[in-house]
Amino acid sequence: MTSFTKQRLRRLAITCLATASLGATGAQQEDFNAAYEAYRTAAAEGRHADAATHVGAAKQLAEALFPHDARRIATLTFHHGLALSKAKHFEHAYAVLQDARRLMRAAYGDDAKELLDVEVALVGAAPANAARKHLRRATRLARQQGADMSASIANAKLMVGMRVRGRSGRRFLEEAVAVYEELGHNDGLALANFWLGELSAQNDFDEAAEHFEAALAFAGQGDADRRTKRSLVLMTHANLVEVLEKAGRSEEATKHCRAIGRLKPWDGEADYLPLYKRHPRYPAGAVRQGQEGWVLAEFGVDENGFVREPKVVASAGGTQFEKAALTAVRGFRYAPKFVDGEAVAVDGVRNTILFELRD
Repeated sequence: MTSFTKQRLRRLAITCLATASLGATGAQQEDFNAAYEAYRTAAAEGRHADAATHVGAAKQLAEALFPHDARRIATLTFHHGLALSKAKHFEHAYAVLQDARRLMRAAYGDDAKELLDVEVALVGAAPANAARKHLRRATRLARQQGADMSASIANAKLMVGMRVRGRSGRRFLEEAVAVYEELGHNDGLALANFWLGELSAQNDFDEAAEHFEAALAFAGQGDADRRTKRSLVLMTHANLVEVLEKAGRSEEATKHCRAIGRLKPWDGEADYLPLYKRHPRYPAGAVRQGQEGWVLAEFGVDENGFVREPKVVASAGGTQFEKAALTAVRGFRYAPKFVDGEAVAVDGVRNTILFELRD
């Protein structure tokens, strides 16, 4: 083989390798674009677990395609951690977000404004004992960046309030509400009031009802995606049924029972479960004797979710349990069934009440 022929073959081999490499890169670019677009779609629709999967794939492809684009990889890592946090995979999210902070610092600098969103996200994913640390860091960064970062700080305080219970949690939530009110941030006001309602429900049912009512009002004006808004509205209606019943305000709970019936219609296939289930009083005689039992009750549910005409179908333990069970069942509340937009009564609903002694 001549020297000229060897050179031609070498050039041909190099050309083939380059072509194959370009083809692989082109395919990877298409995969990256598809993964990132799938992430954006899932995030917009509130499918956070799917969003995390797609942006995680996009990040891995970016590391191969753009190994020297530190800012792009840092940003994708942040979005991956944020999506994991929204999907409530907090332990994994916290690790990814810590990595995102390291990459952001390397790409933008220690005090860059891009770090603020990372610190706020870390507040939401961190264990409760570490959340305050990230809030302090976020607050420091916000002060360095100016007053226009107040929404980020309100978000961080909301997240701490969601994770920390007691007076500290209440203080953070109330501070978040004050900022959201100044900003006219309805989604923030809805969430902050919801969590204030959760805290208040531990000892003041009337105050809890006020916060839950506010959460409903602001959720209706917010910009959150439909799925997120619907979930918050359903949970808030359900919480209102519970706190209003506990406050002795059953008639006021009716509109919330009906609202849930409209938003989440029962088709008659799944179990028909109560929104509020009053605990039965354990008969004193049975406690003294160490006796346990159960009662299967049957009843109707009217158009407003009230229990009507309960009766005992079967039981074990005697009439003392039957009387206690029927008294409790009369206080149950249901979301009424809706047919063609109208609430209808349901007959033959059953529920088993257990009487078990705990050690």
